[in-house]
Amino acid sequence: MTYSIRLLCVAALCATVGTACSTSKTAPTTDMGTGITFDAGPDLGVMDLGPDFGGLPPVGEIGASCEIDTDCAAGGMCIPASDFPGGYCTLDCAMTDCPTGAICTPVGGGSTYCLDECDPAAATRSCRAGYGCAATMVGSVCVPGCTDDTDCTGGTLCDTTGGNGGQCYTPGANVGDPCTDDSLCPAGAFCFAEAFSGWPAGMCVVMGCDAAAGTGCPDGATCLPRGRMAICVSSCAMDSDCRAGYHCADNTALAGTKACVPILPPADIGQPCSAAGGVSCAGGSCLREASTGYPGSYCAQNGCTLGAVGSGCPGDTLCVADGATNRCLDACTAEADCRDGYACTQADPADPAAGSYCKPACTLDAQCVNTGATCITATGLCTPPPP
Repeated sequence: MTYSIRLLCVAALCATVGTACSTSKTAPTTDMGTGITFDAGPDLGVMDLGPDFGGLPPVGEIGASCEIDTDCAAGGMCIPASDFPGGYCTLDCAMTDCPTGAICTPVGGGSTYCLDECDPAAATRSCRAGYGCAATMVGSVCVPGCTDDTDCTGGTLCDTTGGNGGQCYTPGANVGDPCTDDSLCPAGAFCFAEAFSGWPAGMCVVMGCDAAAGTGCPDGATCLPRGRMAICVSSCAMDSDCRAGYHCADNTALAGTKACVPILPPADIGQPCSAAGGVSCAGGSCLREASTGYPGSYCAQNGCTLGAVGSGCPGDTLCVADGATNRCLDACTAEADCRDGYACTQADPADPAAGSYCKPACTLDAQCVNTGATCITATGLCTPPPP
């Protein structure tokens, strides 16, 4: 599935509903600082959803399976199977009230839909096959996931802890394993699939750890900052501890710890990176315009040593002090080497031999891609858009 349903709280929805994430390689038209989202489980298809458990819910009503809008009760619409397995009849509750047995629920992007109400403490299941009962700030609703092991296939089991709608998982799987779907990961973990994250063959990760304290991860894993969140990934001591496509890098959030992260292609450094497009910046740090002011976002690598031979920067990139953090940024010899909105600037004006890099240097508001953002020419950075 492409629809993420359990992580990244939005407004009134507590840790259950998120938005889809694009990995287009074209130049971005917007950089909204979109966070990482995760697949909600295996797509169980339209025609083969297993037992009907007494016809939950009635045909055409909120939460029922569907292929097109006319499969739903009058005025209803069908959330497609590409988003909710088997399709899901709903109503836009910004336009009308939800019927009895449904709850108006925020689903991201400012949208609110009627979702099927459920009781997580009921003696019998209250969601149809392929769905679980998720506790939200507005009530408990049926979302893609699982209620019991009958919803899971291929030897996977159902984990209903956490009140997030349930998740099929693979017994014996570990954090750091390759994956294409959450169900291939251990209980409580999620799949950082290559399709949206850029991480080679994907990686099973755990959310919610404390990167500063280094806590919250199972054995064999370490907590790594990732944008506005932190994830548990495979820990390591050397490159050979990591699988193909990964290397063992210092964890800049906690001295003395190392983590397996994707090998960042040098050509990605300096390129735009965002949910709307650009490079994935897998293994690097995406300096998003919305949070850093870098025009159109900028892929960098953290954790290098200034002025040292073998500073840790790959290829033709340069280690530069960027505030309190040393980062590998795109090296240059002339303005033409840098993207629009950036200028070739000496790393140390007193020492030309120290090299030059592409530094934020916007001159026009048009070089800021977020709607409402403006260019501050004194700093070369873009202001964030208005709240």
